[in-house]
Amino acid sequence: MVELLFALAAIVPAYLLGRRGSPPGASRWSACLSAAAAGLAVGLLPAAVSRPFLKQFTCELLVALVLVLLLARAEAAFTPARLAVLAAACVPAALLSNTSLFVTAAAVAALGLRVLLKAEWRRLTGVLAAIGAVVLWRAGYAAVALTLPLLGVELVIAGATRRFPFAEERTSLFALGLVAAFCGIGVGAVAARPRNRVPPLGVLWLVGALALLVPAAVAAGAIRIPNELVPQQLAHIQSQRRTGDVVLVSAFASFQYAYYAPDRPTFVGKPPRWGAVPFTVTYPGRTDLLVVGGLDRAAIRRALADAAGRTRRIWVVLGHSEPRRGEEARWHAAARSIGRVTKVRTGIVERFGPRRAELERPWIVEVGRRTAPG
Repeated sequence: MVELLFALAAIVPAYLLGRRGSPPGASRWSACLSAAAAGLAVGLLPAAVSRPFLKQFTCELLVALVLVLLLARAEAAFTPARLAVLAAACVPAALLSNTSLFVTAAAVAALGLRVLLKAEWRRLTGVLAAIGAVVLWRAGYAAVALTLPLLGVELVIAGATRRFPFAEERTSLFALGLVAAFCGIGVGAVAARPRNRVPPLGVLWLVGALALLVPAAVAAGAIRIPNELVPQQLAHIQSQRRTGDVVLVSAFASFQYAYYAPDRPTFVGKPPRWGAVPFTVTYPGRTDLLVVGGLDRAAIRRALADAAGRTRRIWVVLGHSEPRRGEEARWHAAARSIGRVTKVRTGIVERFGPRRAELERPWIVEVGRRTAPG
């Protein structure tokens, strides 16, 4: 619910930023159209491009738009007071959003370029990638227009140096929101031009965007975040575990397990291929506790084979997976190949898109025992 509120709140700064995208002397209709297009684009973006596990990423989207809006406000009236407000906002922004550092650096660099190259702004319009940036530039918000390309350069460098996951749909949501807002501003300006000979162009763009975004948003909204049940799995294992049993934690469940379990983890600074975090969870020196190194079939089979070489009974802790599909289906096939699989029934039924399924966790794999057909 909190992440949804952040996504809805992001519409407000996008709308206000769109209001500033109209050139001086433009009609009220032009300003309203740009603002509505920017707000609509940002409002539909999180549900359309992101998986349902939005977490803190919609907060990053909101913070990025607020910072750029404050930049536009400071550029409209270049006064120490407005610059101080922008600078002051960057401090709490860093506490709320890791990616605000990118936006802050881009905004500061853009302001610096504005001061150094104030007389040469018009010569640079041809290199801007987004039509919305050009519109903002011509409206007198050159620093705002430069923020997006500078932010892109930062992200490319951060991705190339493996300091930040480049183009990952969740962690890049803040940047995609800015791109959507800029494009909405540009399309709104084009559609509202009084001398435009093809006024339906902007309307067609909006209709096409709605045709793509709305069904995706509806489909994403139908998917609920399933209960992870990692604390419940941990409690069940602690009450039923026998001497010599091995606990095998799936890659997706490793972070929740590290948080709830009394076992002390070691965080290795190696970004996993399947996640958007810069570390993985390990338990070096433990023979009774293993973490799977990936989501693919090969990684799951290797982990099960390793555990089977240490014990005759394996407890499998799962998380962030859908019953009988995807990763869980790979687990089922691999576990059945080495022994009998017993799934603990929880009685909790979750909806996964159009289907419903009961969560069965944790699993017990009895190595070498015959698995019944089915």
